[in-house]
Amino acid sequence: MRGTHESGRSLIEMLGVISLIAVITISGLSVVDLVRTKYRAATIQYEVEEIVRGVFDLYSFHRTLPTSTAEIQKTICENKILSKKCTGSNHWTNDFGGDIIVTMNDGAIQVEYTNLPEKVTRQLMCNTDWYSVAVQAPNQQPGCRCGKSSCLFRDKLIFTSK
Repeated sequence: MRGTHESGRSLIEMLGVISLIAVITISGLSVVDLVRTKYRAATIQYEVEEIVRGVFDLYSFHRTLPTSTAEIQKTICENKILSKKCTGSNHWTNDFGGDIIVTMNDGAIQVEYTNLPEKVTRQLMCNTDWYSVAVQAPNQQPGCRCGKSSCLFRDKLIFTSK
């Protein structure tokens, strides 16, 4: 009898390779989701600073700051301060499907974002340096501070120019 010479891989080896590929794929997808969320949070920070800076740049040129909410929204649309499409209404849509509402409040520009995920709200509240705006989280859990990991920062942030 001749000796048998088997070639190829066993079923166990193939299942091992497939499971390894699945683990790497799932890890990669979670990293992509994290990067996408951080990008969207950075976009919100850029938009808020863009609005505040753009309106104040116009103020320094024209020497008059808009006094009403309708006037600030018209200023933002006419001068293309916010890169999002102006719809003629008093709000725009943010990257998370919520609203961006810009108002004037006692001489300060107020930008409100709604429908933000908790991760993004926490990142914008705690891990971002804001030079020209103050940040409030009106739906925040009472007694919450940035250092407490058990805190919930809910879906809404309000930015006010300083």
